[in-house]
Amino acid sequence: MMVSKIVFGCFIFQITSFVFAKDIVVCASCDLKTPQEAYAVAKDGDRLLIKAGRYFVQNFTIDKSLDLIGEDLPIFDGQTPQTHIIQINKANVKIVGIHFKNAGNSTLNDLAAIYVNETEKCYIANNLIEDSFFGIYLAGSKSCTIIDNKILGPNRVEFESGNAIHIWKGEDMNIVNNETTGHRDGIYFEFVSDSRIVGNKSHHNQRYGLHFMFSNRNEFKKNHFTQNGSGVAVMYSKKILMEDNVFTDSWGPAAFGLLLKDISDSTISQNLINKNTVGIYMEGSNRSQLYENNLIDNGWAIRLMGNCDDNVFTHNNFKNNTFEASTNSSQNNNKFFQNYWSGYEGYDLDRDGLGDIPYRPVRLSSVMMEKFSFSFLLIKSLFLNIADKAESLFPSLTPETLQDEKPLMQEL
Repeated sequence: MMVSKIVFGCFIFQITSFVFAKDIVVCASCDLKTPQEAYAVAKDGDRLLIKAGRYFVQNFTIDKSLDLIGEDLPIFDGQTPQTHIIQINKANVKIVGIHFKNAGNSTLNDLAAIYVNETEKCYIANNLIEDSFFGIYLAGSKSCTIIDNKILGPNRVEFESGNAIHIWKGEDMNIVNNETTGHRDGIYFEFVSDSRIVGNKSHHNQRYGLHFMFSNRNEFKKNHFTQNGSGVAVMYSKKILMEDNVFTDSWGPAAFGLLLKDISDSTISQNLINKNTVGIYMEGSNRSQLYENNLIDNGWAIRLMGNCDDNVFTHNNFKNNTFEASTNSSQNNNKFFQNYWSGYEGYDLDRDGLGDIPYRPVRLSSVMMEKFSFSFLLIKSLFLNIADKAESLFPSLTPETLQDEKPLMQEL
């Protein structure tokens, strides 16, 4: 709709006219045979309907508010030049149902299959992206939705690979039901606020399944992170909600399910953290609530550094981990209460479901692992078993205040 005004003497007349969007069809047998040709005649609000086929597309810049819709996954082949395939510079652009291949590869420039530059309300859905340095890259943008895309990276070594979904300096983003694999990080947030990451599958990425840096008031829920270099890293951020996710099968000398570094005032709940070298690693992190999580079959369930304060662990299940907790400090300023520990050997005489004696999850053997790497050779040895029992009775090297006063007798 267009509104114009006409002045006649002392009267102003407002005239309303309607401009109708149109569909512009692209195919090998059509009058318009390439997306670029269709774009040249398109206006704001039009739809470019791209029929199945292969189109060679390089550095296609979109400065109009329009929809780019693929039918039967037409291929946009970038032929691996030193450019993006598509760059979006205008608000209210939709990219739906297109197969992107061979975007530029550069260690100097952030080249992507879809690059969104300082705009808002973009909608990127149901696309397949293969063999691109970055898959979808948003810079200085807000209120965009990235949903139901499949982004398959070239699985190069870390320094030769970008991220599948990369957002730098954004707000109000929705990242929903995407699959990301074969990249450096599956999803990357830096200076991003008030956004949601829901229902994604991030696996077999070189570094992290999800990586947060300097990003506040975000939430990620119901995501599945498996067999990444490490699961998820949340760094230098506050007020993050992490709920009902799966972190599994991240193994290696520096691998973890969830890394919390210099975060505060966050909530970590109802997650499954399973079969990682370290389940949760916390450093410089304060005032967070961790409850109703399942930490099962990890090397270390929790490694809690001494510079963490006022975190609360309650109603978590710690089950069949090699070490339930570890720390590098003799002091503890965090609270554990009413968690289930499969290593607890106490009793419940009053039958209230809570152990009558406190449980101290940090064993002498875990302290030795922190200090002496060769101690791994003694795991499960008779010597360490005796030392752990003695330390539990007469603590001298483990932090006496790191204990669960009322451990649960049965897992939740």
